[in-house]
Amino acid sequence: MFQKSDFARGYFDLQKRIVRRLKMAKTQRQIFDAIDKNFKCALAEESILLSRAERKRLQVRVTKSVLEDMVARLEAAAHKDK
Repeated sequence: MFQKSDFARGYFDLQKRIVRRLKMAKTQRQIFDAIDKNFKCALAEESILLSRAERKRLQVRVTKSVLEDMVARLEAAAHKDK
């Protein structure tokens, strides 16, 4: 019979394997590239000149905000399924 620790270890191993697959598929790169492309388009539409440093800081904050929103939606969906 499985013990709780065996289940937890198996679950963690499954998580590691899935993360490895997503990294091999370059999923993170695809997400970053999509955000980067849309950020650049949005910035161009705003017609505002920013220094390279200002643009980079803004891009970091915008990307972080988008990813935080994605995590919040994921967590909300997980709680809804319970």
